[in-house]
Amino acid sequence: MSFDFHGLAVAHDSALADDPLRPFFAAFASSPRAAEVVVDVARGEVARPSGRPLYFLGAVQVFVEGAGYALFDGVARADVTRGGERVAARVPASDHAWLGGLLHAALLLALRLRGWFELHAAGLVSGERAALIIGDAGVGKTTALFSCVERGARFLSDDRVLLRDIDGVLAYPREAHLSDQTVAALPSLAGVPLVGPAMAGKRRGDVRARWPERFTTSSPRPGALLFPRLSRGVTRTAPLARADALGGLIEASALVAVADVPFAPENLALLARLADMVPAWTLELGGDALREPGLVAAAVAEVMG
Repeated sequence: MSFDFHGLAVAHDSALADDPLRPFFAAFASSPRAAEVVVDVARGEVARPSGRPLYFLGAVQVFVEGAGYALFDGVARADVTRGGERVAARVPASDHAWLGGLLHAALLLALRLRGWFELHAAGLVSGERAALIIGDAGVGKTTALFSCVERGARFLSDDRVLLRDIDGVLAYPREAHLSDQTVAALPSLAGVPLVGPAMAGKRRGDVRARWPERFTTSSPRPGALLFPRLSRGVTRTAPLARADALGGLIEASALVAVADVPFAPENLALLARLADMVPAWTLELGGDALREPGLVAAAVAEVMG
């Protein structure tokens, strides 16, 4: 079946009933067009790649192999063609609790090979204004995002977004990763079923099912870049210098400096334009953030204007 993934026709053909890409692609309408990207997931024998190691993305190692790339997480493997036209994943017969990490890494690489840039950020829309909440795991992106969504804002995704140009942001709506502390602080998340084993103290949950009317697949150019960090003080925002914002954007862009992956200059130029054109702020999440998440939403709303 093909899906209209932000205007790109992507076919997803999987033999796995529990394929983690199924709920991901369900966020998008079907497409009648011929597939431009094919994602094939099947059971089969898995051989460790023998090519040249290129980079790690979490537990997934990426190799240059043959005319493309091979991704391996120690259990399953995915091969991506050099132009990103095809992703072929092979999974052994045994259960694989972390398969989603491999499949999403492969899909994101295929999109990168077409000039679509991944950013480790949550996407937020309030009225006609948008913001990106940018940073690594554990800095408070999810808590900040859903503190705002609980109070009426819309969301793209809590951990990854896609950029193609300066004028908009595209959702990459994989399941949210929720900690017990975030769920306890935000009562509306209590009804979200959490699945899979915990990783870094978080479990996966389909937040789109909880708030289908607040999910959106795209947003206009962001009006604020927010870089959260945990603090012992109170929740507040502070202006962030352009150079620091650019540094944070680069840190949140997985492949911007990886050799043998194309479009690095274009990716860096886009990040520089974001830092030049969009005001940036530090979002300090104090000890009051979980006790009174409305303070977080108010701080974000203030800088979004």
